Amino acid sequence: SYQSQLILGPSYTFTYNNTLDQDKRFRTYYRADVETAGNLLQGIYRLGGNNEQEKKFLGVPFNQYVRLYSDFRAYFQVGRRSTTLLAFRNVFGLGTAYGNSQSVPYTRQFFIGGSNSLRPITARVVGPGTYLEFDEAAYNQVGDIKIENNLEFRFKIWYIFHGAVWSDLGNIWLMNEDPERPGSGIRWGKLLQDSYFTTGIGLRV
Repeated sequence: SYQSQLILGPSYTFTYNNTLDQDKRFRTYYRADVETAGNLLQGIYRLGGNNEQEKKFLGVPFNQYVRLYSDFRAYFQVGRRSTTLLAFRNVFGLGTAYGNSQSVPYTRQFFIGGSNSLRPITARVVGPGTYLEFDEAAYNQVGDIKIENNLEFRFKIWYIFHGAVWSDLGNIWLMNEDPERPGSGIRWGKLLQDSYFTTGIGLRV
């Protein structure tokens, strides 16, 4: 996933958002992305009789993959307007390579952690799966699959200051385990066991 490579293909994004309607006690946001790469070039090469193991375009190997991404958020007003809110978020991402590629390119893989994810954990430090990297120079972990859930209770304290009690649950995985990163492959029957759980309190301005 770190090699020089060409990404050429279409993508489609669907977004639904009614969170700006303050009269609704229950508001939702949903975004879905579908992205593919390399299929047109692969078809052209096949028509031309090119059956090389690794096909190139302008001297650079081109990617073939499918990437799906879903982001669903729900907001429920449980108190007076703009004072108490329950917020939920579910994120699901899946990328798989095929044909001319052995892995999804690094820039299109998924990571976990950071201020909008597992909040106490630095981005790209944990995962994939139960694998932990102890070499600080190699803290750049990404995966083919991402599943994450966030739950947050927001309440007004005073003026523009709001408090929040939150919990995060999720991780990233590889579709096929990397022998050099034991535990990195996804175990569908043990998703909860292989996920990270974080919780805390915060101040919103």
